[in-house]
Amino acid sequence: MISWARGASRLVISLARDGVLPRPLATLDAHSRTPRRALAALGLLEGVGLASYALTGSHLDVFLRLGSANFVATYVIIFLAAWRLLDLRRFGALLVIASAGIVVLSVASSQSLGYILASVGLYGALLLLRPWFARRWPPRRWPPHAP
Repeated sequence: MISWARGASRLVISLARDGVLPRPLATLDAHSRTPRRALAALGLLEGVGLASYALTGSHLDVFLRLGSANFVATYVIIFLAAWRLLDLRRFGALLVIASAGIVVLSVASSQSLGYILASVGLYGALLLLRPWFARRWPPRRWPPHAP
């Protein structure tokens, strides 16, 4: 989970530079060339998670399950996309083997099934809201000076 928290900042920076984030979050600081607002929002979300842990008296087990569920849900979504995007003649056997591994991982995580479904539901809600975000904050080209 620590590596996910550390990697999230790099992901936010890449998403901002690629113009994927909403414009207010994707604005890069002129001096550091980093999306300070997006990084502040990420820090705020991580702070909310830490505060909820501290204030609710939840067990660490709950947060570990949430993190694990998010991990599994992310890989399920990645493999669903891979089945759609990759050439099945070339990668079919590898996709079958890798997908079987994801099924085993999902079954082994059955204690976290509710958390996995919540994560997938959140991803689904964000996908449904994507057209609204795209209209409100159209993507930008990177780098900004490119034709």
